[in-house]
Amino acid sequence: MLIYSKFITQLDFKKSWPFIWLNPRWKGKAIWPFIFHADQIPSRTLIEHEKIHLKQQARGLIIGFYLKYFYYNWKYGYENNPYEIEAYKHQDDWKKE
Repeated sequence: MLIYSKFITQLDFKKSWPFIWLNPRWKGKAIWPFIFHADQIPSRTLIEHEKIHLKQQARGLIIGFYLKYFYYNWKYGYENNPYEIEAYKHQDDWKKE
């Protein structure tokens, strides 16, 4: 697993990441200011998706984002979480550039 950050280019953690036990379907997780992922070489789309979550976290002052994210997951489910809808909507914008 590689961790990407504005401050750290990449660190190799060999797929033994702590977030997999929370949900084995997760391919990546953005936790300010890092992006964790399970793939040895992540797709550009995954990185862009997680970068959107980092922007959402900055807008929500990080703690506010997490409170709303987990509330939205509880209330609407993952697929209808407004943060996920935004991230999925814009994760392929890099292809249009």
